[in-house]
Amino acid sequence: MSLRNLFIFAFFVIMSFSFQTSGVAMVNERKIIKTSSLSKEHHLTKSLLKKWSRYLFYKYTANILGWISVKNNHHFFCHGYFKDPLIANMSIHSSSDGKRSIIITTKGSAIFKNKGISVLKKNIVVTQLGRVLNADKACVCRDEKTGKINKILLFQNIFLREPDKLIIADKGELTLCSKIVTLKNAAYCLHNNDKRLHALTNAWGTAKCIIQDTSSLITTLRYATYSTCSPTNSVWWFSATTLVLNKKIHQGKAYNVLLWFYNFPIFYFPYYSFPIDHCRKTGFLIPHIGLNNNSGRFFSIPFYWKVAYNYDLTLIPEFMTRRGPAINIFFQFLNKMSKGSIRVNYLFNDIFFQKFRKSSANTVSNPMYTNNPLYVFYINQLKNMKNQRKFFSIRMYTIFNSRWSSKIIMNYVTDPYYFQDLDEKIITNPLSNQLLNRISLQYNGLHWQFNGMLQAYQTLHPISQIFDSALDQYTRLPDIDFNGYYPNIIPYIDFNFNAEATNFNYRNSNKDYISKPIGQRFHMRTGLDFPFYFSLGHVTSQILVDTTIYHIQYSHLRKMQTISRFLPIFDINLLLYLYRDFNFWKYNLVQTFEPHVFYLYIPYQNQDKIPNFDTTLLPFSFEQLFALNRYTGDDRLQNANQISFGVTSHIFIAETPLLIINLGFTYLIEKKNVLFSIRDLLSRCNFHFSPIVGELTFCPSSSWSLTSRVAWNPNIQQTNNSSSEITYSNKGHKITAGYTFVCKNDQSVTHTNSTISVSQDNAHNHNSNTRASIAYLSMTWPLSVRWSITSHLDYNISYHHTDIAFVGVQYNTCCWVLSFLTKRTYRSSVNIYSKDNYSTTYLIQLELKGLSSFKNETLF
Repeated sequence: MSLRNLFIFAFFVIMSFSFQTSGVAMVNERKIIKTSSLSKEHHLTKSLLKKWSRYLFYKYTANILGWISVKNNHHFFCHGYFKDPLIANMSIHSSSDGKRSIIITTKGSAIFKNKGISVLKKNIVVTQLGRVLNADKACVCRDEKTGKINKILLFQNIFLREPDKLIIADKGELTLCSKIVTLKNAAYCLHNNDKRLHALTNAWGTAKCIIQDTSSLITTLRYATYSTCSPTNSVWWFSATTLVLNKKIHQGKAYNVLLWFYNFPIFYFPYYSFPIDHCRKTGFLIPHIGLNNNSGRFFSIPFYWKVAYNYDLTLIPEFMTRRGPAINIFFQFLNKMSKGSIRVNYLFNDIFFQKFRKSSANTVSNPMYTNNPLYVFYINQLKNMKNQRKFFSIRMYTIFNSRWSSKIIMNYVTDPYYFQDLDEKIITNPLSNQLLNRISLQYNGLHWQFNGMLQAYQTLHPISQIFDSALDQYTRLPDIDFNGYYPNIIPYIDFNFNAEATNFNYRNSNKDYISKPIGQRFHMRTGLDFPFYFSLGHVTSQILVDTTIYHIQYSHLRKMQTISRFLPIFDINLLLYLYRDFNFWKYNLVQTFEPHVFYLYIPYQNQDKIPNFDTTLLPFSFEQLFALNRYTGDDRLQNANQISFGVTSHIFIAETPLLIINLGFTYLIEKKNVLFSIRDLLSRCNFHFSPIVGELTFCPSSSWSLTSRVAWNPNIQQTNNSSSEITYSNKGHKITAGYTFVCKNDQSVTHTNSTISVSQDNAHNHNSNTRASIAYLSMTWPLSVRWSITSHLDYNISYHHTDIAFVGVQYNTCCWVLSFLTKRTYRSSVNIYSKDNYSTTYLIQLELKGLSSFKNETLF
């Protein structure tokens, strides 16, 4: 015999001797376990490798986990469902001292011992607070000295049921002193009890070993699989050597994770951490890899930091091949008084933007441009910009108590091209050129309201919009507004009061191009209301006094000028409510007839010398027939001696609106003399009729609706504005088609030192085209239970180009979603003589329900 064989023989002899002398309890336990072993063990996880195909294994696993297949029923998206684990009354079996008691029952033969090991057979049920264990055989191990149960061994057809899970295993061990449950060769199903996550399929999987520590609420799975797909058709799943689920901190950890999709491994993660419920946790999110025409290939790794239960921060380091490294930070908070968010984006050194500035400056380097002050501003702007690009934004809303609140909105960007280069990551409208900055404080009392505000805009001027540039806006530093209302100060008389004080300042980006006045405006309107209500309607009347005082200064004048306006206002408003019942095609209908007469008197006062800080003339509408002023803002108050006639009619079927019609016009007893636009200046408003306004809303069914509005000016035989929209919506199928037309308002007219001047004084862009026509079409249409499409089109009829168009197709299954989207967006070109420039985006997205999503973007 060789020396090696002799050594092996001696080793086994020593090991056998040590086992024989290890104690009576150990011998008895080993013998009983051996005699109680399965005559034919299932070995759930080993079956996959040794006996069955994957399909048969999953089918068998689905059956034992309680999967019920349902065919030809679209309500069951996964063609089946898991039966919930049945737990009778979770509050029973608790002792008086609050400790968990254990009850063990059996329907078969049993060998009971006060000390040592008791053997139970047939239908073993171990009941504990919040848990029920079933098995075919069990060994109850008692301490040799105290006689207390310290371990329960389970064999054959083990079922562990808890309110949110079901585990089936071949072998099990329940250790009472350490409160640990160990199950081997197991299959599990995690039931979703969170209503916020009701759309997710219950997760299931297998594991060679499951160790559940009930004291620390930690469950560890060895060599485990996980999926939210149907167990009879698992499209994706992931396997991990170790999977740790910690309910106490609401998170899971997986090691050596391999993600499978249609039996192909697609991703490997050495470590993956994830939340196991709706709670948030600190950790890395899934990386983002993509390609677009503006930034080139880019890669980002988001890191989520749960600072506190009501504070979190997302840090996104990013690298772009064309633009270099960047850092994006998003912080949000929520507490009893306030909520808000802060966003900071920073590009360290954008070389691609530097090349863009040089090429754009060379495009307009011709002397015919460089000698033009308008072009000089844009050229200098390009030269002064830097490669370091930043974006900053704050949103915060605070409620101090039941009456006081505040709101903060702040935005800042370093250059006007930031959004058009990075619009996909920040905003949905890359053509937005007005960034609002506002800090406001509000008070809402029983009779008084207060609003204090600091407001300014950052106006962006990209060179591509040189002939359609956004206008710089007046700042309001500050704007203080008071409103008061006291009903019934004496019977049938109400008192109302409004006062506003505003300091207007103006910072012109192009100082050599436009000059505007600055100063303060104080506006007050106070008066009495005389309401009278009766069964068929009401009659109300107002007597108001409108006072406005200006302290203004023009850039070419050093002295301050004081201008005031004092006007009385009187109106009478009559509205009647009439109705009738009638039958039409065997339908019982109710029709209302609501005539409306409104008389308004405001004497004329010349306002040509008053500057225009915030006044615009909106497209004419039905509501303007019964308004005190046709202008927005306080810089113009129309003269009026007019009567407005309107009628509204509703038709109801079973208390549901079927048809709504509004029709009206205004008759001018005295002509309009307050000037605002060039059109008013040329025509002097020598007309007695306002545009005729008609509105119609028709809902023939719960699925169809039609809305149409038109304002037609009979004086010049021209449509002032119109819009139409038809919508179909039924069970997720929705189509909307519409058309909007607006005859743009002309430039405002003001007097400057007794000379009429023209300016554009609103926040909207202006151009040479005085009409705006846009047609749009959008659709969301499920083709089947799994296939759906969505699309949208905005076509600018005035400029004969498409503003935005996209088409998306989605395939939705039980546990994964595949989406494809193509998007085409209009972008004006730097070269004014070039053709229209478009940006096209292709997006493909794969989402694994219950896990996460993987995206790849390609922009052209």
